[in-house]
Amino acid sequence: MKKLIVLYSVFLSLISLNAQSDLTFIQVDTATYRAYLNSDWNRIIKIGELAVDQQIDYYYLRVRMAYAYYMKKRYRQAIPHYKQALEFSHNDAIASEHLYYCYQYSGRSNDALKLKSHFPSTLRNFIDKGEPKIFTELGIYLGLGNGLSNQFKDELMQTAPTGIDGSQIMPNKSFNLAVSLNHQMGSSVLARHHLNVLYRDGYALEVVDTTSYLSESQTLRQYNYHLAVDVTPFYGFTFTPAISFVNYRVPIVYDYTVSSGNDRKVYTYDTFNEAALALKVKKQLGIVEVGLAVAHSNFNLSTQNNMGLLVSLFPFGNLNFYYTGALYKHVQQQNANSETQNIQSHKIGLKVHKNLWLEGLWMHGGFTNFYDPFSELTYNSLEKFNSIYGVNLIFPLYKSGSTLYIGYRNYHSETMFVPDDDVFNTSNNKSMKYQSITGGIIWKF
Repeated sequence: MKKLIVLYSVFLSLISLNAQSDLTFIQVDTATYRAYLNSDWNRIIKIGELAVDQQIDYYYLRVRMAYAYYMKKRYRQAIPHYKQALEFSHNDAIASEHLYYCYQYSGRSNDALKLKSHFPSTLRNFIDKGEPKIFTELGIYLGLGNGLSNQFKDELMQTAPTGIDGSQIMPNKSFNLAVSLNHQMGSSVLARHHLNVLYRDGYALEVVDTTSYLSESQTLRQYNYHLAVDVTPFYGFTFTPAISFVNYRVPIVYDYTVSSGNDRKVYTYDTFNEAALALKVKKQLGIVEVGLAVAHSNFNLSTQNNMGLLVSLFPFGNLNFYYTGALYKHVQQQNANSETQNIQSHKIGLKVHKNLWLEGLWMHGGFTNFYDPFSELTYNSLEKFNSIYGVNLIFPLYKSGSTLYIGYRNYHSETMFVPDDDVFNTSNNKSMKYQSITGGIIWKF
């Protein structure tokens, strides 16, 4: 009988928390602890927010609130509560470990690496399974792309300009292989290396001495090495300087005849070296991430400068649903001529199964010679990309620590005749469409 009376009294005190404005420490501690035992995560959050608003704040309250958000998989909302709990108890292993996973599961991997570097060796070895990690990630990717029909080539040849020297490129097919490697340098620096080898077959419409020629399919070979260094001086803020080197060679023809290209001979290859420099910063603001970036490049005998603004939303505080949008102002210059292109990109990601994420993306803007400082992709082709649509399938393999990727891209672009002495005064523009399929695997260590 006494036990029933006690339980009834506790029940009444819990109900009264919703009605009264002034809480006491004992009420808050009793109610949140009982809610914790009953796995009533919503009640812990509600009572905890009321208590903090009334200046009732202590270690166990913050741990319970953080754990409630953690169990609801709202990791970004759990982060400030775990951080506040660690203000009360600096070396608490449970709060530290859960905060680390909150960073990991919400896409804040740089903050996770920084935090782990400050863990005691016992906790760090527990997370790393006893093996110290210098390299954090290795990836391998393959890509295949298709090209254009013979009818398209014939139509293009009929409208080829003859009054000015220049060239026009049409893609045939492509193959690329890429390898990426990330490694940590101290507690706040992550270096990311990316090497891409591209072989792209294409047809070249050339005008030399006012006469048009169409080559047989020739192979352009391109190497692209990209280095980005993520620096996280404090949690929630990362700045990244990056450099992208591009080396490619194109076939140079020395013997022309007026024909479809059968008598056109390749004498040698001309090699070009180009580069892009970029700096971006990202700031975490709860369920929002904002970024700013600038970039400079010298693709295809001209110079480019662009500025970008990025906003990412994680409405549920995790990676189960997210959106990223970016806007760019892209300015190209050659001699005294300039051209401005306004570019936008969008990406939506959704978890559709325990082991499957689906991403949809779209990029638009009619751009050429563009280095994207956020995705760190290089578009140094002479064609104009009007829009790019794509889908990614992402398969995390939790036991092995790896992730499989399959991607599809649909390119809506234009091939243009580009004069040798004025890359902006293009002509003979023809719309074209082609696709590519990519696949890869990433191992996280």
